[in-house]
Amino acid sequence: MVNGEGDTDNASFEIEGDILKASLALDHEQQETYSIRVRSTATGTSAIEAVFSVILEDTNDAPSAIELSNLSVDENNAGDELIGELSTSDQDSGDEHIYSLTSGSGDTHNSFFAIRNTNELVLTQTVDFEANEQLELRLVSIDQGGARLESAFIIEVENLPEPAFSTESALAFDPTGIGESTTQSLSVSNSGPDGNLLITGVSVSGPFSVDINTAEITPAMSVTFNITFSPTDRGDFSGMVTFQTNVGEKTVALTGTGELVTGFEDLPDLSDQVRIFPNPATTLLTIDVSVFNGQSVDLELIGLSGYQITHKEKQSTQREIKIDVSRMRKGVYLLLLSNGTESARKKVIIK
Repeated sequence: MVNGEGDTDNASFEIEGDILKASLALDHEQQETYSIRVRSTATGTSAIEAVFSVILEDTNDAPSAIELSNLSVDENNAGDELIGELSTSDQDSGDEHIYSLTSGSGDTHNSFFAIRNTNELVLTQTVDFEANEQLELRLVSIDQGGARLESAFIIEVENLPEPAFSTESALAFDPTGIGESTTQSLSVSNSGPDGNLLITGVSVSGPFSVDINTAEITPAMSVTFNITFSPTDRGDFSGMVTFQTNVGEKTVALTGTGELVTGFEDLPDLSDQVRIFPNPATTLLTIDVSVFNGQSVDLELIGLSGYQITHKEKQSTQREIKIDVSRMRKGVYLLLLSNGTESARKKVIIK
């Protein structure tokens, strides 16, 4: 090897006897053609120098690195969640690669994953931080020439707040008098492992009410909501208390019975022996109280839409009591009669 025109790459080669060798690693992707200048000297003759172009043929290079665009996932994920896209570093420009999961060191959680759409790594099942803080998998990338590279990856599972709403599914109230109220306590707790339970709104339907509209509950703690039942009529009632929370909408069914409390419940009932006419009444209502044998009678006429006394008076000795109902609101009323030892109840319709 001699200096002179065309000796550009002399340093990359060496001659041993009559063999030309590369003196360092040559890379087709870096340089395809090399120029060297060689002198040949024979005994008794003058030296001859010549310039040669050495063309480096391309061969398949193995992949040098596998890359994954993302290395984390939130816990409690939905199934078939895209983790990231795979790519390969390869000296062979334009080379295409096939990816698959492979066994070997770091393949602990290979069964959790799949390759979709050529180069997408997909998590195929839900993961829980409390069970697995990291997921280990092993991948292989194979180029068009069959050269392969294996690499292990660790996917970090991100811990998320996990509050949980816990309470009774239903709340039943004891029978409650019309115009009165009954209150029961409803305890709501956060049974989740971590994260605060946020209650951002509480609504109630039916003749029920609640004393608290918002709350923030730390894990293993609870808040008491006071639910009040206030019937405005006789009969069975149902409702719902609805909680708006950071873990979704939660409901508790409410039931209660409204009843008319008169104070006559324990007295002998003479209702079948008391006559009222006309019924329905429009102007004058007549009540036959002869069954009370001339004793003084307490009379109440109560609207069934609420515990409002529409008419009350004390009568004595008459066989009949007459009431002007011409100015009363139309509707259904309950007539209550008592002499202190006996009682009667009759339904009255005013038209």
